[in-house]
Amino acid sequence: MECKEYREQLTSFLDGTISAEMESLVKSHLDVCAECREEYEALQKVWYLMGELEQPEPSAKMHVDFK
Repeated sequence: MECKEYREQLTSFLDGTISAEMESLVKSHLDVCAECREEYEALQKVWYLMGELEQPEPSAKMHVDFK
């Protein structure tokens, strides 16, 4: 696989929805590829920060469905 294909797997790697086989491949690649590892670390920071954001309550004026 090429770096592009590994990078496409990073979100699934972070949220745990990746197969065990692919997880192993991504981990191995991150161990040897500094560029992908840097991108993973940046994505990991953003992922963490997004988890820290408060989710606002929907307005009472919000429609129940969007049809």
